[in-house]
Amino acid sequence: MSSEYYDRAGQPISRDEWVETFDTDKMVAKTTVGNSDVSTVYLGLNHSWGDGPPLIFESMIFGGARDQDQYRYSTEEQALAGHQKLVDELEAERSAVARHVLWHFGDRAHGQQPGHFLAALMTAYGLADSGNREKLRATFPDYGTAMDSVMNEPDGAQKLVEVAGVFL
Repeated sequence: MSSEYYDRAGQPISRDEWVETFDTDKMVAKTTVGNSDVSTVYLGLNHSWGDGPPLIFESMIFGGARDQDQYRYSTEEQALAGHQKLVDELEAERSAVARHVLWHFGDRAHGQQPGHFLAALMTAYGLADSGNREKLRATFPDYGTAMDSVMNEPDGAQKLVEVAGVFL
């Protein structure tokens, strides 16, 4: 029978050992990208619930369009690589949102033309009353944040140019 509890090196341990370790040794990595946090932690408790290697590390995204996305790993090395992959993906997504919003507001030098749906979304966002704008922001938080930045902050467009420039 396989163990339920593992140390950070993937070696089986007792429940008591896990409790002692878990109280002091959880965080692997944490990174903020825009309005999202990527958190990668040591769980120690096997979450594979079946065949295969124990899954004892987890990355989770908090906030933004991918809020509550969750990924599990067997080793700390996999967890760190997975964490960095998520950070890179979020930065690329954030850059794309910034380029779309810049295009919407007429900046063709730094912007990128969005598809029809996103163009219509940004038009609707700009025309919406505060109640409907809040509903759109709740459903499309990254676009809402970027649109609000340009509409409400004197240097909002420049901030988006900096975000968009990350992957140009």
